[in-house]
Amino acid sequence: MSKDGQWRSFPKVPCLLQYVSNGNHYGRIRVGGKLIRVSLKMTVWTTAKLRLADLQTEQRENANRIKPPKFSEAVECFCGRRAP
Repeated sequence: MSKDGQWRSFPKVPCLLQYVSNGNHYGRIRVGGKLIRVSLKMTVWTTAKLRLADLQTEQRENANRIKPPKFSEAVECFCGRRAP
C-alpha cells in the first residue's frame, strides 16, 4: 500500500499496481530509462497479470523502433548535401 493509501502493490508481481478507489490495475514498467504507467483496464488480478506480460513485450518492441526524423532535421540534411 502506498503512503497515501490509493495504490496497492503486489510483492509477487512487482510491476503491477492497483488503484484502490476504482479497483483498476495498472502496469508500471521502465523502458529505455522512462517510467511508463498504463491502465490494463482490468479489475481481476489474474487477468491483469496476464495483460502485464503483453504490455511489457509491446512497450519494449515500440522502444526498439526507429523514429522518423523531424522535418527540421530532414531540411538540414537536405541542405547540407546540396551544392551551394
